Amino acid sequence: MADGDALEKSHYLQSEENIPWRDEEEIIPYDIYTACSLGDHNFVRELLSEGMEKYEMNKHNCGGWTALMYAAYVGHDNVVNLLLDVDVDVNVKALKSGSTPLMLAASCGNESVVYFLLQVMY
Repeated sequence: MADGDALEKSHYLQSEENIPWRDEEEIIPYDIYTACSLGDHNFVRELLSEGMEKYEMNKHNCGGWTALMYAAYVGHDNVVNLLLDVDVDVNVKALKSGSTPLMLAASCGNESVVYFLLQVMY
């Protein structure tokens, strides 16, 4: 897979049951960051099986966060575990705040995610 192809691959939510605020003309892009923030384990697994490279998983989006940061912040431990299985960098820092996934998980009280991240770190 060419560099960035998997990240730039856009999936769109178009069915009314998936979009509570659906605008008839609007198409909402669905990427790895959105999938991790929503806890979409199947979509993340699909991207990984399609060959998304580890370095792509560690890239920051325009908000300065990585996919792992979103999953850790919201507390989607199944997605966090999926990302940890492919050895994403747990020490990468948010561009603006300098927060790590561990800091984000701890700040939101996501104990299971904190536990999983600490297991990888030590």
